[in-house]
Amino acid sequence: MGSNVKLILACDMSDIRAGVSVIDKTAAEVDIVKIGLEAMTAEDVDGKTLARIFRHRALNVHDQDVMWDMKIHDVANTMSNATRNIVRYGSQLFTLHATASDQALSAVAKAVEGTNVMPLAVTVLTDLDEPQCQSRFACSPKSAVVEFARNAWFCGIRGFVCSALEAAAIRDALPNAYIVTPGIRPLWAVKPDEQKRVTTPTQAKQAGVNAIVVGRPIYNPPLSHTEADAAHDIRMELDAA
Repeated sequence: MGSNVKLILACDMSDIRAGVSVIDKTAAEVDIVKIGLEAMTAEDVDGKTLARIFRHRALNVHDQDVMWDMKIHDVANTMSNATRNIVRYGSQLFTLHATASDQALSAVAKAVEGTNVMPLAVTVLTDLDEPQCQSRFACSPKSAVVEFARNAWFCGIRGFVCSALEAAAIRDALPNAYIVTPGIRPLWAVKPDEQKRVTTPTQAKQAGVNAIVVGRPIYNPPLSHTEADAAHDIRMELDAA
């Protein structure tokens, strides 16, 4: 594919047919399928989690990579053991909270040594705006993101999740970081939703990200688009940026 920025489909849903359908329809444009908490907590009639079904569809049917978006956050021993389990899933990427202890972050980094699996430290979620960051972290989103990323890097974590609004600051502070950006809203996307710190695919690429995560603009596109059209248009925008 032409763009050096990967397109990640956020398959965060509780509807098995809808999830399988959007994975199938967008497979030609999507590099990685992100599977999140909603799919992890929903089951089919046989008791299988939708996350397991979506993971199989992406990995084994379409030969796509998977981002396991569990955002683990616990003590070091628990996070280390959970990481080893995630590695066995065959996922290329998985998420943890950057606010975990230094011991926990280091334990995760150690647990993936010798594998091709990359932990992604989630810095500041994109539904937090400036006032909420000030009340929680006593600083701006940019300052919090960079501080969390620097600390996680020191502990051995090399990948990060942040808004594209802060991606350039991480790139400046940590030139070799792998940066994944959610909160992507093309100009044609249906609005509004709860996301606060959002950017277009073009803005994200220009900020120096490695991958963008897109969910609702693809599986809830405007009337002029199908899911496949939406994914294709985002891919074309990335290639042109």
